[in-house]
Amino acid sequence: KNDENGNCSGEGIEFPTTNLYELESRVLTDHWSIPYKREESLGKCLLASTYLARLGLSESDENCKRFMDRCMPEAFKKLLTSSAVHKWGTEIHEGIYNMLMLLIELVAERIKQDPIPTGLLGVLTMAFNPDNEYHFKNRMKVSQRNWAEVFGEGNMFAMSPVSTFQKEPHGWVVDLVNKFGELGGFAAIQAKLHSEDIELGAVSALVQPLGVCAEYLNSSVVQPMLDPVILTTIQDVRSVEEKDLKDKVNAVSSQRLVSIPELLSAIKLLCMRFQPELVTVVDDLRLDILLRMLKSPHFSAKMNSLKEVTKLIEDSTLSKSVKNAIDTDRLLDWLVENSVLSIALEGNIDQAQYCDRIKGIIELLGSKLSLDELAKIWKIQSGQSSTVIENIHTIIAAAAVKFNSDQLNHLFVLIQKSWETESDRVLDVLWELAHLPTLPSSLIQQALEEHLTILSDAYAVKEAIKRSYIIKCIEDIKRVAWRMVRFGKKQKGWIQVLEHQVSPLRQLISVAAHWNLFPLLQQPCSERWSPPAQALQLPRPDIKPRSERFLVLVRGLVIRQQGGLTGDYVSLPGYTETKRRSAQLNNPQFVWVVPALRQLHEITRSFIKQTYQKQDKSIIQDLKKNFEIVKLVTGSLIACHRLAAAVAGPAGLTGSTLVDGRYTYREYLEAHLKFLAFFLQEATLYLGWNRAKEIWECLVTGQDVCELDREMCFEWFTKGQHDLESDVQQQLFKEKILKLESYEITMNGFNLFKTFFENVNLCDHRLKRQGAQLYVEKLELIGMDFIWKIAMESPDEEIANEAIQLIINYSYINLNPRLKKDSVSLHKKFIADCYTRLEDFYSVPRTILPHGASFHGHLLTLNVTYESTKDTFTVELTVNKDQKLLHQLGFSDEQILTVKTSGSGTPSGSSADSSTSSSSGSSGVFSSSYAMEQEKSLPGVVMALVCNVFDMLYQLANLEEPRITLRVRKLLLLIPTDPAIQEALDQLDSLGRKKTLLSETSSQSSKSPSLSAKQQHQPSASSILESLFRSFAPGMSTFRVLYNLEVRSLISFHFDRFILV
Repeated sequence: KNDENGNCSGEGIEFPTTNLYELESRVLTDHWSIPYKREESLGKCLLASTYLARLGLSESDENCKRFMDRCMPEAFKKLLTSSAVHKWGTEIHEGIYNMLMLLIELVAERIKQDPIPTGLLGVLTMAFNPDNEYHFKNRMKVSQRNWAEVFGEGNMFAMSPVSTFQKEPHGWVVDLVNKFGELGGFAAIQAKLHSEDIELGAVSALVQPLGVCAEYLNSSVVQPMLDPVILTTIQDVRSVEEKDLKDKVNAVSSQRLVSIPELLSAIKLLCMRFQPELVTVVDDLRLDILLRMLKSPHFSAKMNSLKEVTKLIEDSTLSKSVKNAIDTDRLLDWLVENSVLSIALEGNIDQAQYCDRIKGIIELLGSKLSLDELAKIWKIQSGQSSTVIENIHTIIAAAAVKFNSDQLNHLFVLIQKSWETESDRVLDVLWELAHLPTLPSSLIQQALEEHLTILSDAYAVKEAIKRSYIIKCIEDIKRVAWRMVRFGKKQKGWIQVLEHQVSPLRQLISVAAHWNLFPLLQQPCSERWSPPAQALQLPRPDIKPRSERFLVLVRGLVIRQQGGLTGDYVSLPGYTETKRRSAQLNNPQFVWVVPALRQLHEITRSFIKQTYQKQDKSIIQDLKKNFEIVKLVTGSLIACHRLAAAVAGPAGLTGSTLVDGRYTYREYLEAHLKFLAFFLQEATLYLGWNRAKEIWECLVTGQDVCELDREMCFEWFTKGQHDLESDVQQQLFKEKILKLESYEITMNGFNLFKTFFENVNLCDHRLKRQGAQLYVEKLELIGMDFIWKIAMESPDEEIANEAIQLIINYSYINLNPRLKKDSVSLHKKFIADCYTRLEDFYSVPRTILPHGASFHGHLLTLNVTYESTKDTFTVELTVNKDQKLLHQLGFSDEQILTVKTSGSGTPSGSSADSSTSSSSGSSGVFSSSYAMEQEKSLPGVVMALVCNVFDMLYQLANLEEPRITLRVRKLLLLIPTDPAIQEALDQLDSLGRKKTLLSETSSQSSKSPSLSAKQQHQPSASSILESLFRSFAPGMSTFRVLYNLEVRSLISFHFDRFILV
């Protein structure tokens, strides 16, 4: 436990796990924040660890060990080496100083016990290093204690060097070293170093903290302790035997190999301080041990050696001097004299990390690399795997930066010779292999990747050859389109090649590409030809004892310039059958359009990548001018779509439909659309209306289209909007996009509409762009009706919401300030527009009628004149007709109408009725139950049947304020009839029915006692009539009498019959 100051009280020995967890969460993160006060988490954990170490329990306590092994090293690494050190204030730096003092106490206690704490000593090395960020920042600080009073004058373990004391005393480093000595740290290190059978790794861990601060150590006190260690260490390293380097590397020996260079580095620092005459001896020993490790057959030893050599090179070439660096000239001489590069290249050059280390050596050698050595490095790749070849190329490319002109010229000669002898024939082989009819798509892709790798080499392959393969790709696309048009759905068979032929072809691609056998297969033809020995020894599981036969087969497949197949392949079983079946390549399902498009895309792109001058895009211009490539690819897309639909059959086309047994329909679609997009952009070419129309009709409105077609087409036109001129955009927008049904609009479709909507209206100056914002210049935007259609009919809620937001934006929010001046008119127009569209949308007959449409109203006379014959006739009708109040249409009494006709045929009213019927029948959007539910949600219905607003409206009408009475009257006409009035009139009708029934049956039977009892509790007919139609009755007025009479006009003839009685 800790007291209030953070000191251990001794009452318990439990490690503060809560503080550990909190510390880990603050240290082991990118956005770290490390506490630096004694009473906080880091201070408490250090104190607890020191207390446990004093008791000998620090290694056995799991949490304490976790702190010392993981969290504490990371905390001090960030506190001492982070660049953020220079931003911290004085308080923080002093707090870190206190934490370092607690660290010194911990290490001093722990080092007195076994085993040697190598991890803690590594943290101590950081703390003693005067060159880290923290100590550099505080280099002007002086010691906070007078150590002469502690140890006596001249007996301190550390002191500031006299030469630098006035400028950079590094007093805090001196404090840390002396504190360590005061706590017995030096004595403990001396005792450990003199123990029997101590490993070199342990020696390295013990010496490194003293080596980094050697210039501050007091020679009179420390040198007598360290001189024997220096001499013993040099002797021990010299005595390391070859077997220690050549034996199988285990964990112990591996650690030993890693520690020897670090140990010698620390010993050199000590020699520079105490025994300068031994510095050269130590450097020679460092280089000798690295050379011996490099010659070891084990990867770990080689890697450790290369790692240290790379570090020596970096130290010697850094602008900031490193204290124990070896002179650059001496290092170069050692590399050349001992052929270090050649030895390194004999190792694991198939390992990327190994080759990264070699880069440092070859970069340092640079111009000192002889032409013979350069040729030797280039030759190493012969017969090696593609990985080795790539690594060799990477190494040479790294070194080429420092090559002189002779070295560069020699390198170019080597490269050109290599490709000149094999590239053309290898290209032909790969092309023919990729065209084999039953080769799986994965192997086709692998062959084409190898083909493209060779073809993309600007130095090895002439431009004419590249153009020839572009033409071959185009011919494949043309051939495929022609075959599918010619054969249609007639051919269904596949070309089958015997398995014993397919298997070698698979091996040809995978093995030859993996092991770079193509150069080996280009040797001159002779009967006594045999595969190279190294090829027969390739460690591949799929090369059986018949490897020689396989390589003969591979060689036989090489296409000679004269054309045709040569070699032993002709004598293989089944060759004649295969040759016969090759005549069936006219089969429409043997298509090579996807690979051809992909290869055309990549070859064309590689042309453009290699150079940056305008004339280097001539290949694009050739394709545009001489091959009509856009028309060709568009036609291929249509033909492939038809083929895919035919293959899919009744099951329907999907993206996963396997069109040709190898490629799916999605791959076909992507290959066409990606190439078209690429070509239009690179050729700065606009897509014409005819091509755009063909693509749209193929993928959106054509037969057999699937969801994938529409989605990819929508997305393609959206991304390629700038590949269409403004007139084509307008045409596509008006003739195609606006004709889409609302249920066909997906989110990609809506994005397409939105993009073209903005572009078309911008072009027509109805919208104007100001920065990133669009503003409405004219209210009549093209396509606004379509947005309303989507908002009201789309089954997708998200799309409908997007459409609604567009309506709001372009109806008010994004208007030009000039149009916003009369905001009242804007709102009225918008509301009227909403009302009109809602009326049109809900065009089905209303079940719950508004009051104004539920009675016949007074008669209206219309005078109609037929214009052509000048005949005049009069029509009498009521003001309420066909769900529409005539007063809403602006009709008045004695209205004069003129009738015009256009052409002859069926009257417009008849056709309108027919179209309405057809539309409602075909759409099926509103069933009767759905319409009823929609009606119940209308505002007027809710007011009348749910809120029951009639009493309030009657009271408002009685205020005798004409304007209020008129508004109440209009509102009552718009909402359903008062249900209370309807109920009273229904009751009156019921009484009339019963009276009639009783009068007819009274002569046949007596009155029922039960009926008489009921009548006694019911209001009489006269009382109901009085309450409804007398203006002076309670709660009544002339206004209400008129309203009730309107309701009465709906009562059936039973009511009239009752009145007559």
